[in-house]
Amino acid sequence: LDERDPLSGNYVVRERHAHAWIEVYLSPCGWVPLDPTAGSSTGQARLGLFRQLTDDPRVLETLRWLRRNAFWTVFAALAAYLVWLVVGGLREDRRAGSRPGGTAFSPAQRRVLAAYAHVCRALARAGLPRRPSQTPAEFLQAIRNARDRGLPTEFLHGAHQLTQQFSAVRYADAEPTEAAVRRAEELRRTLPGMLKKAKGTRRRGGSATGRTSPAPPTQGRGG
Repeated sequence: LDERDPLSGNYVVRERHAHAWIEVYLSPCGWVPLDPTAGSSTGQARLGLFRQLTDDPRVLETLRWLRRNAFWTVFAALAAYLVWLVVGGLREDRRAGSRPGGTAFSPAQRRVLAAYAHVCRALARAGLPRRPSQTPAEFLQAIRNARDRGLPTEFLHGAHQLTQQFSAVRYADAEPTEAAVRRAEELRRTLPGMLKKAKGTRRRGGSATGRTSPAPPTQGRGG
């Protein structure tokens, strides 16, 4: 600034003197001053942002380091992501095998819970999935209402027993007897087989219904 106000004696700042710049933190370089604006008080064009980035030796060194270690950088990022997935899965498993208070279920209780989950997966494959909003009793009622599935009475009775055992363990913290655990695991083995059998029966029935018999041959009368 070389211009002064003759009355006040203060320096005069005009629009051509206005200028701004930024500083960007680039690890491991630290704060790097950058000038993305063009033009100056002297009328000379200043370097753009990209030009300054590529001309700064610290930035160039950082780019070279990233290029030399690109494989290990990507590998470390993928490894961290996989660890995050595994830890998240373990947390979900621990949450599924624990009471709301965080205490783990007993071995007998886990066997009943596993039997119920196995049958639920079999029902989902058969086209009867349990919605997340359904309680065990509501899901059991939905199974009973699916009359078009042709589920036998024995299956409905077994599903009722398994639902009662699951609800007692999961929500009432009941400790099942050894006989109850054996019954739950027996239902785990037999109920999916009943589902497959009912599905096969429906398919055979549909094929028989859709099959048409050929028309009998017509006999012409002699003239």
